[in-house]
Amino acid sequence: MNLVSILGVLRLVINKMEEKKYLKVAKKFFKIGEQHYKIGNYEKSISAFKKAFEYFECASSIAKKKYKEIPIGKEYLANVYYNLGKYKESFEAYIKAGQIYYEMKEYNKAIELFKSAIKTNYNLFKIYYNLGLVYLAIGKYEEAEHNFKEALKENPKFAEAHYGLGLVYHRLGHDDLLFDQLKTLKKINKKLANKLFEKVYK
Repeated sequence: MNLVSILGVLRLVINKMEEKKYLKVAKKFFKIGEQHYKIGNYEKSISAFKKAFEYFECASSIAKKKYKEIPIGKEYLANVYYNLGKYKESFEAYIKAGQIYYEMKEYNKAIELFKSAIKTNYNLFKIYYNLGLVYLAIGKYEEAEHNFKEALKENPKFAEAHYGLGLVYHRLGHDDLLFDQLKTLKKINKKLANKLFEKVYK
């Protein structure tokens, strides 16, 4: 093995150590965030989740740099592994922090976090759904419709997004489109279909 190869291997080893260090700290903050959320310390929970995804971002940058030095076939597999495995908690940190802001009616902050979650490229249908809920809450119905539809592109049988879309069409007075969502919901989730019917026709 020549000097260049040795240096390349050493660089990969160092990157791996750095990546593990950031992931370890990120997961620590993630757990702290969950603990604070369970006992209602929302501000501390948000702070911990924010720290978590900051460290996940550092780990991600190192990983992406490292994977560039791997042959193209392995690079693809490495990225799939990274996104579906390690980055899962980063996605959840964004989502949970965003949901706390939503519960606190800090809608702009919630939108910012949900949009940040999109770059994790993990469970996109849940991210778009949560964005749809926020826009619905603040009366931005076109934006809500767009995000619920994006959620359904990712997961056509996601009943909650059909329910949200039904509420949007009710608020916009599009009874024909509302009826379409009711029909679809009846096929995939009768309980939600009945809930939507009672909400819009009570």
